[in-house]
Amino acid sequence: MIAIETNAGQVAAWLARKSTTLRTVQGKAVEEVNREIVSDYERVTHNWDHKPRITQHVERSGGAWIGRVRVSGKVFEAVERGVPGRYIYPVRAQVLAFRRDYRAKTSPGSLTSRSGGSYGDMVFSRGHWWPGIRARHFTEKILRKRRARLVPVFLKAIVRWARES
Repeated sequence: MIAIETNAGQVAAWLARKSTTLRTVQGKAVEEVNREIVSDYERVTHNWDHKPRITQHVERSGGAWIGRVRVSGKVFEAVERGVPGRYIYPVRAQVLAFRRDYRAKTSPGSLTSRSGGSYGDMVFSRGHWWPGIRARHFTEKILRKRRARLVPVFLKAIVRWARES
């Protein structure tokens, strides 16, 4: 007869202590990815005159960590979603006054920003076709980029945690 004695109670207590620290490590990994997402938004909007408001929040719901990044601002929403073209007319003046040419600071499908704005000769018009704003879809691009990064960040944090334990 062979008798095997285990220290199952001690192992269970150790695992309970370690699972608490592991949850903390997971939360910090979500915070790290959130910071990367915020930096992506800031990189896109760093030279805008009307910067959007960027907020982030990490919470634990059930057994999962949820990281939220919210970007708000009228200009950001117009550039993110796009605005259809239309005819524009003066409202408080007799004519519209604007520069002939315009170079956008951002472009669709890109997470970079460059110098831009209006330039050229002044034009005065009683109305004309405004081409609108092509949607940039920053959020989709950032989500694709950072979703792929989430697993390596988690694995790195867990490996670091396991080595320190």
